[in-house]
Amino acid sequence: MSVPPGFLDRLRKAIALTDVISRWVQWDMRKSNPDKGDYWAPCPFHEETTASFHVDDRKGFYYCFGCHAKGDAISFVREKRGLDFIQAVRQLAFLCGMDGELAPKHAPNSPIEPPNLLQIKDLVVENFDQENFLEVGVLTGWTNEIRNHDRLLRSLSWGDPDYPGHVLDIVTRMDDAKDGSIDKLRSYIETKFASETQAVTDAVAFSAAKRSLGYNFVRSKNDVIGVMMPFGGNFGPVYEAIKVACETTPLPASRADEVWNHSVLINDILELINHSAVVICDLTGRNENVFYELGIAHAWGKPVIPITQNSDDVPFDLRHHRYLTYLNNKEGLGVLQRDLSSKLQSLLGEKPWF
Repeated sequence: MSVPPGFLDRLRKAIALTDVISRWVQWDMRKSNPDKGDYWAPCPFHEETTASFHVDDRKGFYYCFGCHAKGDAISFVREKRGLDFIQAVRQLAFLCGMDGELAPKHAPNSPIEPPNLLQIKDLVVENFDQENFLEVGVLTGWTNEIRNHDRLLRSLSWGDPDYPGHVLDIVTRMDDAKDGSIDKLRSYIETKFASETQAVTDAVAFSAAKRSLGYNFVRSKNDVIGVMMPFGGNFGPVYEAIKVACETTPLPASRADEVWNHSVLINDILELINHSAVVICDLTGRNENVFYELGIAHAWGKPVIPITQNSDDVPFDLRHHRYLTYLNNKEGLGVLQRDLSSKLQSLLGEKPWF
């Protein structure tokens, strides 16, 4: 991937180095002078208790007087995450809304990928009983092949672990036959299990983004509460209040910068939204990335709880959604924690205590 001329200089100016580093350090405010962009903390690269790690936020440069680590935002992300140069640049570009300049070029009218055989197989495994197979046999002319398959119906009846493999075998054979049976099977599934096939439809509709971003759509686990908010700055206490509120439910909170499963940060965000049972979006400051993530969550049918420090940050076309306002102080965050707990518990239930 080539970086546009002048991009790195603009990237370094667009993102505050303290926003990048704050997740790994506890600033020593007795020694720091934020008004001058001068910050000190124990070094995140080696164990110590004194504040020998210095960040010049105005120049975008850090230096440790203990281990002599030094560099800028790009080098910091590379070292802390074990990434190569381009991967670090991509992650920082996303944080400050410049990732569009690095997006791979693709034809605007690329055809949508049709559902593949594995998706059909998964729907059959999850939804079919013996009667469904017999109905498909009548519709496709494959009654004998289905009845005489040495393991298909038997493994279904007994719940054997090799059942998915036998389903894939029959689906693959239908496709190889080129007799239209696979299309009839697909139509049967779409008619009989309309709601269940929605996940496959979502995956197909998402294929263009998958090609562009490299994220592979998978069925949602709904095992986490996704939190979309600006990184760094004064949002640390806000996130702590959100996490405490989530602890009153069966599911934990997770923010994209805590995941880091992919070399490209947007893929972590897409994965987090996909697996979230609820998505909390902090609209404070009208952060473009948060609005982008909120749009994805809505498009995927995720329950969204907007929160904000200022009602004016909620666009007119989103004000019909119920949102929570809060003040970023001790009392205000306590109110947010209480209100958010109540909202989450109404959606997810309370955390069981044993």
